[in-house]
Amino acid sequence: MKVDKFGLASLVGGIALVLIVLHFGFMSGPAGWSTAGLVAAIVTTILGGLILAGILFFFIGLFLLFL
Repeated sequence: MKVDKFGLASLVGGIALVLIVLHFGFMSGPAGWSTAGLVAAIVTTILGGLILAGILFFFIGLFLLFL
């Protein structure tokens, strides 16, 4: 089985980026790595996705007004 080195580097880089953001963004408090920090990260991610979807729908609607 051949492994693509760019795919492997992307996978390792993505995992490292997620762990770094989790550590410094949510898990660096006095509780450390806990389920409360993980739940906060998940909720923040969902809310951020909803905000981005709302912005996308707004621009789609704006563009369709002038179609």
